[in-house]
Amino acid sequence: MMQAVCERCAEHKLPFHFHTGLQAGGYNVITNANPTHLTNLFMKFPDVRFILFHGGYPYIQEAGIMAQYFPNVYVNGCWLPQISPVAYKRALNEWLEILPSNKIFAWGGDNWIIDESYASLMLAKDLVSEVLTVKVTSGYFSKKTALSVAEKIMGKNAIEIYNF
Repeated sequence: MMQAVCERCAEHKLPFHFHTGLQAGGYNVITNANPTHLTNLFMKFPDVRFILFHGGYPYIQEAGIMAQYFPNVYVNGCWLPQISPVAYKRALNEWLEILPSNKIFAWGGDNWIIDESYASLMLAKDLVSEVLTVKVTSGYFSKKTALSVAEKIMGKNAIEIYNF
């Protein structure tokens, strides 16, 4: 089944989303959600763009490394700001150091209620701003680079990947 879905994604040039990391509900086995378990799939389908939702939390480093190793893998921080703002800032800070900015999606809303998506977006914007401010004040990024990164991770990457 998984192979058939990947083949259709490749055929239609559609990204494949994986809800990695923290799972809803109880009685889950968190180690099953480690994005490194998807390595063989990433290698077998190099024409499919795989997007790792929730940044793989708590496997945020592993998700970042997978995106670094594979040109067809991206990290998406959706839901991570609500899970843990501290973990989100830590993940984004690290991803910005190890990945090109076109491999990062800073936010995504999959809430059932539009107000929750809006609140999630506002939280993500605040956290992205905090991380980029530190990058600028430390000299890691110029203001111009930080603005360019913000535009990409907050929207331009999605426009490109989803062919909007």
